[in-house]
Amino acid sequence: VIASNTFPNGFALNPETGKNAIFGKNFGGIAGAGFLEIAAGQVAQCREHLPSEMSVYGVGGINDGFGMYTHIKAGADAVLVMSHIYKDRDLNKIAQILLGYQELVERWGDPTIR
Repeated sequence: VIASNTFPNGFALNPETGKNAIFGKNFGGIAGAGFLEIAAGQVAQCREHLPSEMSVYGVGGINDGFGMYTHIKAGADAVLVMSHIYKDRDLNKIAQILLGYQELVERWGDPTIR
């Protein structure tokens, strides 16, 4: 199960132009760093209600190691971070996310131990 990717029907303005920031439409999917807590909440609810043998993938708001740690702590078996990497066209972001995650595991402990 993938939880959660984007939140539908959001409205956003570009802070530099004052114009609609969602592909020229009035509303659309909201994602990114501000979506982390919502997406992790969806992960937690899926993990709570689904059988343990069913995998839950955390998606949304994972821009760094903290985002990855948050999703895994919420119950994700794995995370997806493609949009963040695709946006910047920088595959080094994967290493940065993993290194940040490892630092948090060392500081706060294994997030899979609940």
